Amino acid sequence: MNIMENVLTIKEVANITGVSVHTLHYYEKIGLLSHIKRDENGYRQYCEGDLSWIAFLLRLRKTGMPMIQMKQFSDL
Repeated sequence: MNIMENVLTIKEVANITGVSVHTLHYYEKIGLLSHIKRDENGYRQYCEGDLSWIAFLLRLRKTGMPMIQMKQFSDL
């Protein structure tokens, strides 16, 4: 991650995206959000690219795509 890049906490990401902290944890657990960086204390550090990916996942959900297909799509 670029040193100049803004780092956001999971709570900040939840506020920005409207996705609950619980859902963000779930997305990470099932592999929809991979490569979320963590600081030395284990706290998640989200970047701008992560926000873009979350916005994309939300668009997929709006199409009615099931989670299993979202996962298959994201694996591509």
